[in-house]
Amino acid sequence: MSGAKKYQNIKMISLVSSVIIFCFSLTQLSFCTNNGCTDSITAFVGGWYGALIFGAGIVWIANPLLIIGWIVKPKIAIVVTFLSTILCFSFLFFDSVIQNEAGMEYKITSYKMGYWLWCSSSIIAFVGNIFLLKTHHLKEQYEH
Repeated sequence: MSGAKKYQNIKMISLVSSVIIFCFSLTQLSFCTNNGCTDSITAFVGGWYGALIFGAGIVWIANPLLIIGWIVKPKIAIVVTFLSTILCFSFLFFDSVIQNEAGMEYKITSYKMGYWLWCSSSIIAFVGNIFLLKTHHLKEQYEH
């Protein structure tokens, strides 16, 4: 298999896998608190508000970083998907989260499938970019 073809295969597999898992994560519950569970789509759509308040909401910034990582060149994508992955997992270090517009914090009691799929999506994008950088020289050799 040529370097360019291998590069394209890695790029396509990692991108499609990451996007599909991310989209599937949005159909699942994300986490539960002593106030109830939150759908991943709700966390995704409304999470920007939490990012403005900081606390556990800052983790939401992983979403635009992941999306940026899907569309930029691997040298930039590896950095933003690494940051996205770190932010995804940093949610595990928070004990509570704001779960409504009133700004009330609730204790996190469990992490659900949507959260783990979301983290997986970011990991796949990051690892895919590592492989892309490793095979990038093969692609350049093929093109020259």
